[in-house]
Amino acid sequence: MLNNELRELGLVGSLDPRDPPVLSVTERRYGSGILPSWQLGSVWAFSIIMMVFAGGEWAESVGLEGNPYAQSSLFYALPITATLLLASELKRRLNRKAGIESGHLIPLAMPQISPMWWPFGIFGLFGQKSAEHTHVVNRKELAKIEISVPATLFLVGQPMFLVGLLMTPSTPPLELSSAPLAYHGSILPNLFSSLMIDSDHMIRLQWIHPLGLAGLSLSIMGWILMLPIPGLPGDRILSAILGRERHVEMTTQNILFVLSLGVLIAVFVSSDFIPWLVIATIACMRRFGNDQLKPPMIINLSDGFPRESLERYSAAAVMILLLGLPGMSPASEYENWDAGLDPNLWPSSIEVDGEENFDIILSPLGVLELSGEIHFEIDDPSNSGWMLQDSNGEAIEELTFENVMQSNTVTLPLLLSANNSENTTIHPARLILTVDDGVSVTQHPILISSQSGSSPISSSWILDQNSTSACLDIQTSMGENGVWSVDHPFWVSEEKRLEEGVVSSYCIKPQSGGLEGSQRDERGRAMAPPVKFTPDIDPENLTKSWTLPIKGSEAWISISDNTIKLPSWIAKPNSTIIYGKDTLEPSCVLTDSMPTYQNQGDDMDWNINTASLILPPNPGKINLTVPSGGWLTVCDGRIILESLRVRDGPDVQLSSSAMGISITEEKVVIANLGNQTVPLSRDWSGDAPSLDVWSVDAPDQLISNQTAELTVSFDGQEELSGFFWISTNQNSVILNFAARCPSGGCSS
Repeated sequence: MLNNELRELGLVGSLDPRDPPVLSVTERRYGSGILPSWQLGSVWAFSIIMMVFAGGEWAESVGLEGNPYAQSSLFYALPITATLLLASELKRRLNRKAGIESGHLIPLAMPQISPMWWPFGIFGLFGQKSAEHTHVVNRKELAKIEISVPATLFLVGQPMFLVGLLMTPSTPPLELSSAPLAYHGSILPNLFSSLMIDSDHMIRLQWIHPLGLAGLSLSIMGWILMLPIPGLPGDRILSAILGRERHVEMTTQNILFVLSLGVLIAVFVSSDFIPWLVIATIACMRRFGNDQLKPPMIINLSDGFPRESLERYSAAAVMILLLGLPGMSPASEYENWDAGLDPNLWPSSIEVDGEENFDIILSPLGVLELSGEIHFEIDDPSNSGWMLQDSNGEAIEELTFENVMQSNTVTLPLLLSANNSENTTIHPARLILTVDDGVSVTQHPILISSQSGSSPISSSWILDQNSTSACLDIQTSMGENGVWSVDHPFWVSEEKRLEEGVVSSYCIKPQSGGLEGSQRDERGRAMAPPVKFTPDIDPENLTKSWTLPIKGSEAWISISDNTIKLPSWIAKPNSTIIYGKDTLEPSCVLTDSMPTYQNQGDDMDWNINTASLILPPNPGKINLTVPSGGWLTVCDGRIILESLRVRDGPDVQLSSSAMGISITEEKVVIANLGNQTVPLSRDWSGDAPSLDVWSVDAPDQLISNQTAELTVSFDGQEELSGFFWISTNQNSVILNFAARCPSGGCSS
């Protein structure tokens, strides 16, 4: 009653908490006035329009049926507006009951859902009257007034978010053209949704229904308002709980500043969500600054705060802060959203004891719905009899899959076995999966090996970058001592005892001609000489050897200006020419999404990077444009007829074979298809007693646009091994001759 009389005099009276209480009369602070209704209505109308725009953009991005702005108005703008009006009216009535004229709250909203700046639409909710210019009867009344808005937003927003999540489909939008914005929700709705819709709730958060986004926006706003930042309801609730004097004293403020600074550092270190960094920075600045926003004045401090009510309001504030915690990154763009199947779920190696069941799990890395095909190839150059079967026991080479997505993964059960005779040593091999998931075509090799004691655990030798050595991973079984060795005149090696039970690398070095003169497997790779394991116990009966290919050792063709005129040994009738990059293994697999072009027998220029070329029974002259690097395969169905690496060099071709491979014919025709004369040099190597073992009739240069015939014969003794091959560098052609004695040397 006294304050009613003092109000007319511009004064306000207050009672301090001392006993007996002391009455203090001070000048009343009024602050700014209340906005006229038309101004307040204009601000609300503007914010509602912004909400409609933001929700409409979101409704369109998640593929909601119907007009996106109509959907936004119904499921996004209307729920948010109704909840804000409810919270505003509740606070206004509580203020009026306490004798405070505060008017309605002022909302602010963004016209779009921005993943970087603010992904929740509504970003501000302000009172018309500054809190430090208001006078509240007691601490309990202050707590009641200030918790009304964040509690209303949180209590309405959480179930709204859950309902919206239940309305969201688990399948991605049909026309998804950009990375979806994945929300992470908060503890309470995530817990309930995981119980109601299993694990799909995390998937649905990537394209949540606008109603769910509205609930999430309200919950986030309610949670932010509960933070103890000067100027926000959370700080005023803290003032009501602690008491104004204790709240504003230096010790309390220093503790709050240190906590705010710690949060700022934690956010800076562990989050890339810019709004959290901005909010944490504002919290530190306001807590540390001299212009700190002060809490409202409590008129009757002698009443205190009843313990039961104090605990109730404290618990409510803590529950909102904990259950509404959105995490360091409440929303983020889905990385690799348009990626295909996840190969990390597939095995990289399989050890087979007779036969082995294993699964290929089809699950997407991104969010798109995937359909496609998988082709299986067993790379078994030593013919160890490896077989792949499906769950019905039938041999399988390819299969198709449909509608694979995050909510619908597929498991393919497969059976792998080695069907070989007891006298044959099982060699490691590879199961190559060529996967076309509608996004890209990739390969996934799986090493397959048998539990057969000491053996190589790699399916091929690996060349170093300069081709100066080839290495193979080998494991000697525990308790099986022995020596590993390679015996070949064109390969330098050492006998080695490798540590038992440990994977070791065994390396050999090719002499000049070692790679070029090697036998070739069905994929065109050079076969390394056999690697032999001689055990200490019963070496005559238990010695084993393995002959394995050398990865990346295919013959090659030389191209100039990315163009090659196809010789007849490449342009084979009824064959298919396929190009691939170095990231893939040479293969004859063509999936449905890989384009092909049927040549009708006419002369043509063709870019092989555009589509694979299918040749007729009588191909015409073909000029092929080929990218630098990579490989070409000439195929008959899935059978590799030629496998060739692509290298830059002079436009020179051999009449019957590729470069970098041993030539056995005595007469060789070589054509210089370029416009410049190319030198033809010789390179002699080996340890043969004399170079007279080679008889060579060849010019010293190749005239432009002309062919030349070379005659080369090897007249060495039976004990000698000799290889002749042709190679190129950037400016010349090289005739290579290598002759070597056996490992023990020549007899004369």
